[in-house]
Amino acid sequence: MINRFRFHFVFCSVLAVTGVMLAGCGKQEPNPTTPAQPAVEAPAVETPSIEADVSAAAQAATETVTETVAAAKDELARLVQAFEKADAATLANVQKAVGAVREGNYADALPLLQQVAGQANLTSDQTNLLQGVIDMVTKKMAEASAEKAIGDVQKSLPFGQ
Repeated sequence: MINRFRFHFVFCSVLAVTGVMLAGCGKQEPNPTTPAQPAVEAPAVETPSIEADVSAAAQAATETVTETVAAAKDELARLVQAFEKADAATLANVQKAVGAVREGNYADALPLLQQVAGQANLTSDQTNLLQGVIDMVTKKMAEASAEKAIGDVQKSLPFGQ
């Protein structure tokens, strides 16, 4: 549960930073009907604290991601171990699914995991581990979709106009 919270925290942090970046990227054209205003010098703004905050947030996010990846690898290893004594076909499906997850092929892994989860002879440990990995794969697929959408939005913005 803590790993899921960390994952959501990192994901929401990335979305928030992206939103702030996108909101600050608009360039306003001067209104041609109003006369040009004389330039006013703005007081110098020091940004070291902002840079330090961003740096600290980036480091914290990196550490959280590293911990989340380690936890995911551990969960995948426990899943394979839980099915070591299963029949050959079930073990093969679990191993294929785990390999697909490790390669980032979540769309290939999900049906295999769901097929194994649909079997009636699973232990409670196997069922719990399977559900945890299925949840992780489903979230990763949603993240990939969200990242693609963010990328598409960023590409459609009129930068530099």
